[in-house]
Amino acid sequence: ASLAWQALSPGGIMYGDDWALPGVASDMMKFAEAHADELDDSLGRVARKRRRKFSRARHGLFVSYQTFQWFMRKLPETEERRNAARVAKPKPNVVKLDCWSGGWNASYCCDLVRWGRGGNPICWDVVYTMEACCDPSWFRGRPPPPG
Repeated sequence: ASLAWQALSPGGIMYGDDWALPGVASDMMKFAEAHADELDDSLGRVARKRRRKFSRARHGLFVSYQTFQWFMRKLPETEERRNAARVAKPKPNVVKLDCWSGGWNASYCCDLVRWGRGGNPICWDVVYTMEACCDPSWFRGRPPPPG
């Protein structure tokens, strides 16, 4: 992905298949985290309106539920971005979904007392899972934060 990203023109879209296969989602989440300041997140407004077909997995990374393809768009280049790129910043290597939008929240989805093991089943699908979206400490009896 790194070589393809380097070759991609500003404003270009990088995409791939097999989001549901082991390793693909976590690798692309790590990649999106490392390149967060280069990703165009403007498709997020569309993703929120069409959550059942098209989802924003995290800032700038989107997934189609129909085809399990992932895609991200590189920000257009500006003078300010060129200057900022000259200053190297350490990139965290964190995998964390952007789970809560459009009325979905941890209190509604992750409450084991209310919903039992697995949380609220209507909250989860192939992209959004309880394991990916809920803090592991909540599984040990600590309640999720209020909505």
